Amino acid sequence: MKSLIRGGLVLTLLLNPLGGSLTDPRPLMAQLQPSNTLIPGLYNRASYYIQIAQKGDRLCYQGMSRNGITVASISPIKSGYKIAGDGRESTVRQINAQTIEFGIGSQDYYILQSATSSVGGTLEACLNSRGRFSKQEQFGR
Repeated sequence: MKSLIRGGLVLTLLLNPLGGSLTDPRPLMAQLQPSNTLIPGLYNRASYYIQIAQKGDRLCYQGMSRNGITVASISPIKSGYKIAGDGRESTVRQINAQTIEFGIGSQDYYILQSATSSVGGTLEACLNSRGRFSKQEQFGR
């Protein structure tokens, strides 16, 4: 809190620790708004992993779980990014430097590792492709 004396009146401003005041939430809102870019890296939520990889302007997604791996191209949309897939409309957006929001239920995934300079296999094929790319590999039970 900060008090100012103006014309005999004491004004108390509630300061936001992220910048600005509670009467002017613009600095806070700017930090909460999703970024127009995705930060490449490996993200995790429980036993699910998402890798975002980039080569030039091309972005690709690799989702990994005990059930299998999905690799797909990523395209920008108004509210974030759309992941090419098997008919499901999955989206991903960057919440902050450490967190992405993924999927229909909007689950948060947290960064484990920054992007690496080399990728291989199907993810590399996605990055080198043009247009829509989607490939799934199911693991046997």
